[in-house]
Amino acid sequence: MEADLEVPRLPTRVAHAGWDRQDFHGWSVFEELKGATFTELVVLAISGRRPTPREVELIDALIVSATVADPRIWPLKIARLVSAYGSAWPGVAASYAWQADAAVGAATGASAARLLQELVAQVPEGDDEGLRAFLKRRPRGRGLPGFGVPFRPRDERLDALAERLRELGHEGPYWSRVLEVRTISEEIGLEPNLALGTAALFLDLGFDVTAIGHLGMVALHAAYLANAVEGAVQAPELLQHLPDAYVRYVGPAPRQSPRAHAAAAGSVAPPAPPGRRHPAHQHRQRPARPTRVGRGTLPR
Repeated sequence: MEADLEVPRLPTRVAHAGWDRQDFHGWSVFEELKGATFTELVVLAISGRRPTPREVELIDALIVSATVADPRIWPLKIARLVSAYGSAWPGVAASYAWQADAAVGAATGASAARLLQELVAQVPEGDDEGLRAFLKRRPRGRGLPGFGVPFRPRDERLDALAERLRELGHEGPYWSRVLEVRTISEEIGLEPNLALGTAALFLDLGFDVTAIGHLGMVALHAAYLANAVEGAVQAPELLQHLPDAYVRYVGPAPRQSPRAHAAAAGSVAPPAPPGRRHPAHQHRQRPARPTRVGRGTLPR
């Protein structure tokens, strides 16, 4: 008789399905979560706690400010490119997947949050000299998280968020530091971007760094989805196949097998004995095929 195998149980805090009750992070779906908004459910899914109506209002302000969806901007360009084969969901998935270790974009929200935590712990509020020194001694290897605005002087998304939070009367220790940084950004040559504002808002609301990293990425979901859906509908051939005119092959020249050399010389190699491969086949090389992986420029 085979010994009984004890299979370990995998615990979960996400949900439980019963005959007459469905729970989601400890809340009854059909009773306690009745009337909840999409933002509430997403925040609950990531953080494990249900946000208050006030928190939802502030998070929605961030989501709207973050919705810049021009398909020429990464990672929105990725959504467009991957969905060009006719399905939106690979495009949405690719938009998230590429940011797993990205040094730019919404993926920097967690590292920006850690930077703000260090700043608040080390520099008293109102200490401009200390703030300058703190930012100047930060390592810049892959860029300073939460800073950097390419091709324009300021991040208009952060401007919009700042205006909306002012209208809503939001004040907090981390958001106030973002406002301080903005007053000296031109002087120190470091312009804050939306990732810093995102991190500050979520820290003020009490979310941990891991949750902030996920929430910052999900804040761009509408922009990803819009490009993926339209990209799948259009399915442009231009994005499916890079035009040959934009490809230059730089690999080895095509090679010929010994049999091909013999045929070109007007003779044919003798057939191999039964059961054995002809020696000419032992080192047969296939001609190199053209590649679309090489350097090229995709039309914008």
